[in-house]
Amino acid sequence: MRTLGWVKNQPEWGKYPSEVVHRESKVMQLFTIRECPTPGHWVSRDIVNTVPKRPQPRPEVSMRFLSNGTWFFRRTWRDLRFGVRRLRREPGFTFVAASTLALGIAATTVMFSVIHGVLLTPLPYTEPSQLVALWHTGAGAGREVMHMSTGTYFTYREENRVFTDVGLWDDAEVTVTGLAEPERVQGVLVTQAIFPLLDARPAVGRLFTAEDDRPGTAPTVVVSHGYWQRRFGGDPKAVGRALTVNGGQLEIVGVLPREFHFPSLETADLFFPFRLNRSDATVGRFNYQALARLRPGLTVEQAEADLRRVLPLSIEKFPAATWTPDRLRELALAPVVHSLRRDVVGTIGTTLWLVFGAVGIVLLIACANVANLMLVRGLSRQREVVLRTALGAGRAAVIREILLESLALGAFGGLLGVGLAFGGLEILRAAAPATLPRLDQIGLHAVSLLFAGG
Repeated sequence: MRTLGWVKNQPEWGKYPSEVVHRESKVMQLFTIRECPTPGHWVSRDIVNTVPKRPQPRPEVSMRFLSNGTWFFRRTWRDLRFGVRRLRREPGFTFVAASTLALGIAATTVMFSVIHGVLLTPLPYTEPSQLVALWHTGAGAGREVMHMSTGTYFTYREENRVFTDVGLWDDAEVTVTGLAEPERVQGVLVTQAIFPLLDARPAVGRLFTAEDDRPGTAPTVVVSHGYWQRRFGGDPKAVGRALTVNGGQLEIVGVLPREFHFPSLETADLFFPFRLNRSDATVGRFNYQALARLRPGLTVEQAEADLRRVLPLSIEKFPAATWTPDRLRELALAPVVHSLRRDVVGTIGTTLWLVFGAVGIVLLIACANVANLMLVRGLSRQREVVLRTALGAGRAAVIREILLESLALGAFGGLLGVGLAFGGLEILRAAAPATLPRLDQIGLHAVSLLFAGG
């Protein structure tokens, strides 16, 4: 006689789905009627096949779709709970498999969040694709980067045909006294056009006007939202107060909004008007940086062509600062126009994609390891599957239960991985590596959660 399964004792029937319990109870009754031994013996196919399956009521035709749907969800929920109970009974396997998945998911989620914040998220300005940075190259002197001089700035702003406006800026650390302890803060010198180019709006007060940027006028300052909160407690009456910077008194005229972030600088607390004097402008000291906004419909290539036309005019209109006009021509100055995003991000994009690819391979290895663990575990459950099949469980029901158990394990590993990713991103932001731009845009956003869930 060929045997197929092992009959369990009644107290353990709760471990199995209802169709198994139903047929086991019938088999036990059959054993009692035929005076068979106590449970714990092998059951032949002939004995098991004499037990009828539990009859299923046939729903009315009008309610069949709703009844079938309810039955499906109830059965799925029951099998899911059964799978979770099995995982709880095997904490060692569950911990190893979930931890392996969590580490792989956390690493890839962190890298995706960094790439999304640094490379994929647009710059937080109106029409960011129209914003460009301007600089030069000097092939004659072997210099790949030469920024902007005051003479070229005035020439480009007055003679160009491709930009709505051009702005100049430069960063400088300053000392602030009179509030508490003296402190060094990051300051930025800007021309009046910079804030309109970046579409900045004041949170309190106003921003710089053409009058503020004119030489000889009363010195003014605009503070960042963070500095306003930190030093003035968010008091609107701070506008109009005097701030002592480098020993001089400056009037606070406005506060920038919380979401404003100055490009190319991770922190910028104070902004001062440049107050350039056109009569003092020269060509030669390429120490400043310039921003511009393209006119709608124009390209970077068209802008570079126009600046090549304008550049010689700056040598004619303004005196040389450190080189003679002939020496400036020997430098072979050439204007360079590229997107502001490229200027902000730099060349780190290639490195980030390579690291992301490497971390993705680590995730694949982690998934392969978990798959091997599941395979070994499945081989150890052959007797259980045979018994369930002998007691009437269909192949689809067995497969569904195994899939739901795997789904529960993956969900647990995913949640643990998201928690680890959140902690990793907080550590990254606290470390603030100097080579990683746009740290303020890096975080566990909805897109990152969707990526982790996928």
